[in-house]
Amino acid sequence: MKPTHFPSNTPDLRHISLLFFVLLISFILLSCKKTTANSNDSAIQTNLIKSANNGMSTKSLDKTTTFRGLYIFGHEVRSFTPCGDTKKFWAIDKTNGEIISTHTRMTHEPYQQMFVEVRGYLTDTPQDGFGADYDGTIIINELIHASTEGWGCREKYGEFIYKAQGNEPGWTVFITPDEIRFTSINHEDPIVFPYSPPTTPGAQAVYDSSNNKNSIRTILIREQCSNTMSNELFGWSANVNIDGIKYEGCAKKGDL
Repeated sequence: MKPTHFPSNTPDLRHISLLFFVLLISFILLSCKKTTANSNDSAIQTNLIKSANNGMSTKSLDKTTTFRGLYIFGHEVRSFTPCGDTKKFWAIDKTNGEIISTHTRMTHEPYQQMFVEVRGYLTDTPQDGFGADYDGTIIINELIHASTEGWGCREKYGEFIYKAQGNEPGWTVFITPDEIRFTSINHEDPIVFPYSPPTTPGAQAVYDSSNNKNSIRTILIREQCSNTMSNELFGWSANVNIDGIKYEGCAKKGDL
């Protein structure tokens, strides 16, 4: 009696090996494709970040310092020109919008110049965008002084330590390394005092002095101060007491 043969359900070993090889190749190709896609995504992300930063490098060409010059804000315009210079810098506001809102409040028309004293630093010209045509970039971290009707770039900061002023009546205190000079429309001649160093230099400077007839105390505090009559924003407030008479106003710090 011949044995009966039934079809086998077990795959041939050659077929199993071939199937395993095909699956292995497919997995390798899929991994390569995924790696390439991740690389492309990374490159796209890098370009997006670069575009968001307007192509500006983080290299500083100057340490954070004080700059004085003319600031202009308008549609597609953010420019700063240092006093006595012809270069124009693309201005990036890091003051939480303070310098832009101050320009809007103080000026009467778009693109009007506003004198400013700011703290910041210079860096490269943006590679693209509206700032690409400028001579460089200034990062503005702090607005100290702003005016549209004051002395602006004509002010001689190299001639005083502090210059304080106020209204009603109009008065001025001029502090130099040689003297403290008080002038007022209520006094025909200036009252001059010998210079003495401040007792608390820094964010608050107090100057006390006296001559044969008068005494004066000038308190200067590092805080914003507005003079609506001259349309100016100052970085210091001033309180002056001369012979018991008090005067209040604002002040600017010079370079001496």
